[in-house]
Amino acid sequence: MTQQIDLKKLERKVWTSFYEDGIWDIYLGLLLSSIAVGAFCTDTGLTENYSIFGHVGIMVFAILFLWLGKRFITVPRIGTVVFGPRGRARLTKAQILLAISCVSGLAAFLLIAATVGNAMARQPVMDYIVPLFWAVNMLVLFSLAAYFLNYRRLYIIGFLYAIAVPADKIMRQILNVDLSVVAFGVPAMIILIMGVVVLIRFLRKYSTRSEDFSSKEK
Repeated sequence: MTQQIDLKKLERKVWTSFYEDGIWDIYLGLLLSSIAVGAFCTDTGLTENYSIFGHVGIMVFAILFLWLGKRFITVPRIGTVVFGPRGRARLTKAQILLAISCVSGLAAFLLIAATVGNAMARQPVMDYIVPLFWAVNMLVLFSLAAYFLNYRRLYIIGFLYAIAVPADKIMRQILNVDLSVVAFGVPAMIILIMGVVVLIRFLRKYSTRSEDFSSKEK
């Protein structure tokens, strides 16, 4: 019994250490900021090509940062985490649920777009249903990931993602001004700051490689 409890504690410790570097936080913050960058390019009068280039450029940078960060920052300090059957099963469950959420979200969005037949009906859909759908889907998506991956900060990140589109719509209606840069940029900046703080703590905690957090289940 004691061995079983110790194994559970060890597994929880390994899962925590896997996301302890803050790199995933920064990656998700960069992805959200790419929308703000695209909106900024549009607001400054740049052509659509520049907007797309800025959006895609930040996304590519985010992917490179995630890969290089894990390889050159995380692995040299805590080693490679190799999950056994239970860990892989948890990852599989998370991936399946996230895939279902993404597919259902896309299907719902396409259904809404297909049922809107005229401009008068389209306006309330865009102003109310779509922001509500975005918020609910983001909350469900990140909450499932946070639960199954034991990655608690995803609850906060999911909330910040969820409020971006509703905030954009509310500011448009109240101020009659396009403030997409603020609506997406502020949550993205909060996520990035949170990730940088976590990364700094990680670097201070693990100055050299430690094999204590490597997990090899058989």
